[in-house]
Amino acid sequence: MNQYFYENFEITELSYFEYKNLVKNLFTDDLFILNQVFENIIKRSVKDIDNIDILNKVKILLFLRSLTLGEDINIIVSDKNYKLNVNSILDKITINRGDIISDKVVFKKSNSFYIDNILNEVIFSIEKIVLDDDEIDFSKLTNNQKSIIFNEISDSNIVDIINNITSNLEEDNLKLFDMNLNLHNGEILYFLKNIFNTDLNSLYDLEYHLIRNLNLNTIDFQNYSLSEMKILLNKLKEEFKDEEKSGGVPIN
Repeated sequence: MNQYFYENFEITELSYFEYKNLVKNLFTDDLFILNQVFENIIKRSVKDIDNIDILNKVKILLFLRSLTLGEDINIIVSDKNYKLNVNSILDKITINRGDIISDKVVFKKSNSFYIDNILNEVIFSIEKIVLDDDEIDFSKLTNNQKSIIFNEISDSNIVDIINNITSNLEEDNLKLFDMNLNLHNGEILYFLKNIFNTDLNSLYDLEYHLIRNLNLNTIDFQNYSLSEMKILLNKLKEEFKDEEKSGGVPIN
């Protein structure tokens, strides 16, 4: 598959086969599953995913969406159809970049699209803990190890820290029309589902025509993107139109 450089990331576009599987996985409103689906898309598409912040994750997904379905994004709000593009969406995102300060704990900003347990998220976001002039580096620890160490320390400001982190995350939003979609509570996942989704039957129709008329096989669908498949189909239709004009057989 083709690779592209975007925002200093090397991104591999989705194959037709991968996109079709993505659409199948979008047949749910379960936020846990949707979060896993889009996290997996980012992991398979980006060469270096270390320390990707929440804004860059959104940018990467919107870029992949543009490669797959085009830059124009149509959404319906209050029975009205609106046409958007990637830049107009990114312009509507606000991020609170303020640091969470504690005497003992250093945190990194959460990059999760779905936080269902704020305490666990606080623990997993710890970068290091300072105890009596000693620093414990959390970057190499498992989440379970982080929890054990965190439970052994005391910080009189821990409740304030949790509240501050919660308030900080609540300010990361995508505002579209009368919608204010938070980037961490799962609301953004429903938006991503909406703009990545398509009619699965239309994909099967495309497959049918290309297999029937061009003898494409499974390997072909794994090596070409949806946009490339659409180009092939359009070329095929043009050829059949020319044949029809000369008395040939129409496309099946």
